[in-house]
Amino acid sequence: MLVKSEAVANEHERLFAYDAWANREEVQRLRSLDSPPAKAIKILAHIIGTEWLFLGRLRRNPKPAIVWPDLPLDDCAAQIEKAGGRMAERVWTNRRRRIRQLKRGEVEQQRRDS
Repeated sequence: MLVKSEAVANEHERLFAYDAWANREEVQRLRSLDSPPAKAIKILAHIIGTEWLFLGRLRRNPKPAIVWPDLPLDDCAAQIEKAGGRMAERVWTNRRRRIRQLKRGEVEQQRRDS
């Protein structure tokens, strides 16, 4: 069971890292333009807003994130780094909790109870 959990955690970590990389690449591309399109920045800000919404749902945060925030490009870059760090933190928190459960035998007990 630990192997399957570890594989899922690895996949989540890989996907979150790819997401952060792709967002950073887009910021870099937009910064390379003389006049980045306002619509592209607005869509990037929306992507960031939906990531914060997703993180909030994972944390069971009752306060929803703003999914269409009005962010300039530099703020988008800062939020990408912040959200990426929170996603990585979430993966590691879940891994540690799962390992503690396995050590205590809680997973087996849950399986028997269901």
